[in-house]
Amino acid sequence: MSTEYENLINSLIADGYLKTPAIIEAFKNIDRLD
Repeated sequence: MSTEYENLINSLIADGYLKTPAIIEAFKNIDRLD
């Protein structure tokens, strides 16, 4: 996972958009091409 994408996920968690561990893991497992 790129550092940029990791920062995005951390920001979404901090802002309250990603709340549950299952959703956070799903976001981490998505293979984004863009």
